[in-house]
Amino acid sequence: AKSSAEEAKEKEAETKEKKKQAEDALEDAEAAEAEAAKEADKKASEAQVADEDAPDKAKSSAEEAKEKEAETKEKKKQAEDALEDAEAAEAEAAKEADKKASEAQVADE
Repeated sequence: AKSSAEEAKEKEAETKEKKKQAEDALEDAEAAEAEAAKEADKKASEAQVADEDAPDKAKSSAEEAKEKEAETKEKKKQAEDALEDAEAAEAEAAKEADKKASEAQVADE
C-alpha cells in the first residue's frame, strides 16, 4: 500500500514541476509578445515617416513586425493552454495522491 501512495506522491511532485515550467514558459511568451508589440508599433511609426521616401521598404518592415507580433500572440496562447493542462494534471495528481494515502492508511492496519 505504501509504495502505491509513494508513487502517487512522486507523480504529484512531477506535475508540480511541469506546472512551474509551464508558468515560466508563459512568462517568457508574455514578455516576447510585449516586446514584439512594441517593435511593431515602432516599425509602424517608422513606416509612416519613411512612407514619403521609400514606401515599399518601410511597409514591408512594418508588416514583418506585425507578423512577428501575431506569432508571439499565438505562442502565448499555446503557453496559456499548456499551463491550463499542467494545472489540471497537477490537481488530478494531488487528488490521486490523497486517495492513495488514505488507502495506504486503511491497508496499513
